[in-house]
Amino acid sequence: MSNLTEYILNPENRTIVVIIATLVLMILVSFILIFVKYSNNRRLAKEKAEKEAEAEAEAKAEAEAEAKAEAELIESRLEDANEDAKEAKIRARIRAAIKSDRLERRARDMEYQQEMNDYEDDYDSEDEYDSEDEYEYDSEDEYDSDDDKSLVSFLKDAKGEPVEEIYARVKIIGKKYDIRQVILLRDGSPVTRDYRKDRVRIFYDEDDLVTSAINA
Repeated sequence: MSNLTEYILNPENRTIVVIIATLVLMILVSFILIFVKYSNNRRLAKEKAEKEAEAEAEAKAEAEAEAKAEAELIESRLEDANEDAKEAKIRARIRAAIKSDRLERRARDMEYQQEMNDYEDDYDSEDEYDSEDEYEYDSEDEYDSDDDKSLVSFLKDAKGEPVEEIYARVKIIGKKYDIRQVILLRDGSPVTRDYRKDRVRIFYDEDDLVTSAINA
């Protein structure tokens, strides 16, 4: 140890000692710089990995959210389609029922109208008008009370009466008021909006009872 100290302190060896010390110092500094750089690289790599992992997690979450939203949208559309299909089916059934009911009502109305037309033809025959015993409504005394009334009052009082009876009575009484048309209509049937004094419309329900009768 003393020899090394003497060698270092010897002025003749000062240059070599300085060179050696400088080299050692440079080596130490290099190792320090390498260590610092290595530490920084590890820290940066770790931060980069964490950021990449975080970005990947966010991307995965966004993809899952989009997939979920798309699935919900598809499910909602399927439900809407099912509801539309159900509604269309219900509407089709309703239209079919309405059409069937209308056809049935039209057939009944046509049949009833034909019967009333036949009844009118039979009633208007001269032989039946000449026979007072066959129809009690032909008696003038029977209609004195009706003739005293106005036609509007008579039609107003006809509500709830059998349609055949009111039809027959209007046909007779209507001659006094120049009534040329007596039309039977099922209650709720569409009618024209024109006004005619020589026409009487008689509306009746399913029980063949008069619901309303108007001179129009």
